Amino acid sequence: DNGGHTCKVGFAGQSDPERCLLNGVVKTKGPTGKVYVGDQYEACPDYSSLQYRLSLERGCLVNWDTQAEVWSRALGADVLAVNPADC
Repeated sequence: DNGGHTCKVGFAGQSDPERCLLNGVVKTKGPTGKVYVGDQYEACPDYSSLQYRLSLERGCLVNWDTQAEVWSRALGADVLAVNPADC
């Protein structure tokens, strides 16, 4: 479910989603500028210095690059570990 704030990911036939990720990218302010995708922002030690870039605004996709990063994380080895060759 690609929602406006969260992206719930899982496999067909499951009653509950496997994971629930922030549907956006978070970047720290300052010289480091570390980027967190989806649920990675939970590892950030200081939430007060974060800039959020969400993929959707008012139900419309406005940032394709951000959405692609979220989908890559959701389907990648860290979350669902989906291999496109197996689909």
